[in-house]
Amino acid sequence: MSIVNSNFKDTHSTKTISLEDSYFHESFFTIPAYQRNYSWQSEQIEDFLSSIDTLMSSDDDEDSKLYLGNIIVLNENDQKVYQILDGQQRLTTLFLSVKAIIELFKRITSNPDYSDTISGDIKKEFQDNFCLNKVEEILISKAKRNGLGINGQTKPRISYKNEKENEKYNNVLNNKDAKNTFSNNYNKILTEFTDIVLNNNLPLQSQLEKLLDLRDIIYNRIILDFTITKDTSSAYSIFESLNTTGLLLTPYDIVSGKINSGLFIEKANNFNTMCADLEASKYNITNLLHYYVQIKRKDATIKKGEIVKYFNNINDDMISNLLTYFLVVTEFKEDHQVLYKLISNYFNRKQLWPIIYGVGLKNAELRKPTFSDDDIKLFRKILLFSVYELNILKHSPGGIYKRIINDYINEISTNGTSTLLNNNCKKMKDYLNDDTNYIEKHNAISAMKELDENVKKAFFVYHYYVNNKSSQLKLDKINLEHIYPQNPDPIWKEKGWSFENDEQEELFTNSFGNMMLLNDKLNKSISNSYISDKKLKYDSYIDDALKSNPINNVDYGRFELEKTNYIISRESEIINKLLEIEELKLFIKEN
Repeated sequence: MSIVNSNFKDTHSTKTISLEDSYFHESFFTIPAYQRNYSWQSEQIEDFLSSIDTLMSSDDDEDSKLYLGNIIVLNENDQKVYQILDGQQRLTTLFLSVKAIIELFKRITSNPDYSDTISGDIKKEFQDNFCLNKVEEILISKAKRNGLGINGQTKPRISYKNEKENEKYNNVLNNKDAKNTFSNNYNKILTEFTDIVLNNNLPLQSQLEKLLDLRDIIYNRIILDFTITKDTSSAYSIFESLNTTGLLLTPYDIVSGKINSGLFIEKANNFNTMCADLEASKYNITNLLHYYVQIKRKDATIKKGEIVKYFNNINDDMISNLLTYFLVVTEFKEDHQVLYKLISNYFNRKQLWPIIYGVGLKNAELRKPTFSDDDIKLFRKILLFSVYELNILKHSPGGIYKRIINDYINEISTNGTSTLLNNNCKKMKDYLNDDTNYIEKHNAISAMKELDENVKKAFFVYHYYVNNKSSQLKLDKINLEHIYPQNPDPIWKEKGWSFENDEQEELFTNSFGNMMLLNDKLNKSISNSYISDKKLKYDSYIDDALKSNPINNVDYGRFELEKTNYIISRESEIINKLLEIEELKLFIKEN
């Protein structure tokens, strides 16, 4: 729930209205650039049309209504211009429905039979009841009538601050052909309305009656709650309440709304552009904001619910700092793609992002290079410590690892990386100085054998990463190949591959010794083929980056001849090479 002040009731009002209400004939609606694009899909449109069809069939119950939900708008200056905070999907769909009944009216009245066979009295009654001008005024008005001082200029009732979205919507209003969500949904609505009114082999006069019934539904019997807020803080109180009850809005929506409130016009434009780029690069901006608040509050335990509270009293400096942070985020991904993927996807260590982004932000504040070579070594050391702690020792994330991460965020946010580097990551070192927190090598080998398949894949990538700095591994084009397939063709058994039971087969299949990194396209084409067939395809595909990694090489002759014995031997070789990685070696005690 949201905390509000004592004058909350004076700053907002809600009433239930329909399109015949004066709000839709005297006002204009704007949709901020930070709002989601118009995105109603077939499911929502079909539900909407099904409800209208039900109302058309309820001749005996003219009091029944279609409740479309709540529209929340901000109106700070008593002008008849409302900023839509919530409900633009429903309102836009309703306006597209108005456009569809106008189109049907024009089709009927341009039909030669309408001119030739319908009497003047009936035509007059029909047109008076339909009242085309009044219906058109819902979509487009002459601004002069509303006292906005634009002589004779027509103005759509609803406009998008996002120029591309606005153009798409206006193309529908202006009957321009296009393929987008606006036009697709409009065409679905028009097709359904056409079926209701024109395609029932009804006499023309009955079609007129059907159109009037449809107009009455769109105009009078679709209702919605219209909430007007008078100031920004009240608007965001409603935002936050919707958010905490699980409806629609994310913390990013709320923060974006605050930045786009009209107080920070230049910075808001930069913010919106940056967020559009982040979304195009598939970043989760709410997660980025969460890491940012953890950095600024120097506390890794802060939950996402604190995001809105942190930005409650936003100012120019906070936005400038946030924009710098976003630049740091994108710079790290662009310059350290393999490490980014290792943390984000392969080892799945998202707890590290506040440390990494905190280092970049602190360095930017100190006007230093955002990420130095020493910083990258620090990140690698903490990453491998997390893998050791959570995957090899199998300790809970709520234990020492999380406490160390929290201490590092605090240190980095205050002093940067210099102290951590000078004392060789003191928190980890102190923890490991207790002999019980090292693991003996033979136990480490046993633990490595039991790693999850995704972590094993991550180790292949990590070994490549630390041994092949000059070349680039295209992570989006590789996959993990099981040489003995997970679902082998019958020929494998014919060639002497046998196991005591399913558990033993699974153990060998998911062994390091049975794995390698391979081009994803080739991986799919090889499928479950026998090793001799696979070898021909392996040899025909030359990938220097993958072949340069010694743990990725396979002796196919030994594999076929020695079978499981070779898998055991190769697994031992791979694990021993992995345990020689500098950052992992720190945690392993020789027998």
